[in-house]
Amino acid sequence: MITTLTTFHKPGLDLYGQRFIDSFAKNVDKKIKLLVYAENCTPINPDTNQITIIDSKELNKLNEFKARWGNVPKANGKCPFPEKRPRDHHKEFKWDAVRFANKVYAVFDAVARTNDTWTVWIDADNGIFRLDEWHDSYVFGKILNQLTPIDKNFHDYSKDIYNKTAKTGGGGHPLINSVLGNYFDHMKGSRKNKGKSQKKDLLSNRTESYWNEV
Repeated sequence: MITTLTTFHKPGLDLYGQRFIDSFAKNVDKKIKLLVYAENCTPINPDTNQITIIDSKELNKLNEFKARWGNVPKANGKCPFPEKRPRDHHKEFKWDAVRFANKVYAVFDAVARTNDTWTVWIDADNGIFRLDEWHDSYVFGKILNQLTPIDKNFHDYSKDIYNKTAKTGGGGHPLINSVLGNYFDHMKGSRKNKGKSQKKDLLSNRTESYWNEV
């Protein structure tokens, strides 16, 4: 059994979320399930047997985290040590723990629901603020770098692509340039408005028909 998950709020639902759900129901094997964690929005579910819609308000630990850190500047994008990061302290997403908390807590909830053998918990209330950045990509990158040398079950699909350009091995646009780009696009950032990644995002020529159309 394979269970996947995604999460978005109302603007995300309108921009790309509903399209993603509809595409999932149409193109993905029915044995693969999808959990959708919806934040203040109501997606239309095209297949209730394959897709489960979950209100993010049901995630009690997420609500506790937001109640504690929702009004704290350093947890909402304000870098507390700009002197240490003179070049990028203005990039608020790097320290917006509250914004990215939805995704992290949804991941843990999904793992618990699937009864998988391995369940990993991160105490985000404390440990996360000891790192240099507090968004999900950086946190997961740090964890990945710590675990790959000691556990063969962890794989970094971007290590051969970005290991010289990002400390966590995940800078730029690694997903579409790894083997995962054979199967799907990652419309990160402003690419959501276009509905596809850009040709310049590709580090090499891809042979899949999808990429010939970008």
